[in-house]
Amino acid sequence: MKKKVKNGNRYCPICGHKLQKYGLTKDGSQKWHCLYCHNYIKIGKNHKKKQKIKLWLFKYFEYLTHSKKMSEYGCHRSTFWRNTKIFKNKNIFIPELRDRHLVIYLDGLRVNKKTYLIASNGKHVIGFCLVDYESSNNWRNFLKNFNEPEYVVCDGQNGLIKAIKSVWFNTKIQRCLFHVWMNIRQKLTLNPETQAGQELLNLSRQLLKIKSIEQANNWQFKFKIWKNKYYEFISQKSVNAETGEIWFTHARLRSAAFNLGKLILNKTLFNFLDNCGVKSMNNVLEGGINSPIRHLLNCHRGTNFTGQQKIVEIYLLKRSMFWNKISMLLNSEKPTFFAT
Repeated sequence: MKKKVKNGNRYCPICGHKLQKYGLTKDGSQKWHCLYCHNYIKIGKNHKKKQKIKLWLFKYFEYLTHSKKMSEYGCHRSTFWRNTKIFKNKNIFIPELRDRHLVIYLDGLRVNKKTYLIASNGKHVIGFCLVDYESSNNWRNFLKNFNEPEYVVCDGQNGLIKAIKSVWFNTKIQRCLFHVWMNIRQKLTLNPETQAGQELLNLSRQLLKIKSIEQANNWQFKFKIWKNKYYEFISQKSVNAETGEIWFTHARLRSAAFNLGKLILNKTLFNFLDNCGVKSMNNVLEGGINSPIRHLLNCHRGTNFTGQQKIVEIYLLKRSMFWNKISMLLNSEKPTFFAT
């Protein structure tokens, strides 16, 4: 039962009347006596200790998840780190809940020389894992912690695509259209020298504006016309007269065209049109989570890798549905590899 305190005075939790000091207990705790109901109340040291830990806990989280300077917390930096060092070795994780999601957004975030695999359902972060790199085995082990969704939105990383096909057999893959556009732009540049490159660049830019099945079919028809028109052009080859080496003259243009053709053949460009709850881009993770984390890491630059881990993991937990249970989660001994 909580003790009532008002204006520095303590009041009885039973009858509500003012308490009077009544000496100390054997362990040195203050003992109180109620003159109205004659109850003796002991307020131990643990209560004050818990309040102090809770205060520094939220100061620590606020420091890691905001861009405030150390001087804004009203204490010396050595005092701050002395009182918050007990949280550095705590495990940060998201509890396991085997819910089935309509769509899962997946992406990797590189931190120092490690990579965080992150999963979101569009509203909350539902799982994360720290690995060495984005290999198919690491992605496969991560995906096994989730029930199979209907859709997956991702950037098309090779290891991730391979893992999805080997773990979730019936899941439809939606390639992030912004990443598709960025890949095409990287190959063609923004000022292609050839007429074929200019037309393909304009055609790939239109991918970002597609909102209906009719527009998608129209786009695929235009791409088919472009491919038939410039098939001989992108098939041209050059030969080195001295060494006899042969290569495609317009290799980057040919690569961009065949990448788009492969995405159409695999049916991974327009799956978002089948369900209004699925987005065509991976902005939920790229702009909504990865970008703020990079900003925080930049604000706390100079922090060692352990500190960077805490910044990333606490922010990911803050974006989950379990942020209000932070104290309970920190006292658990479960590892950091968990997903809901």
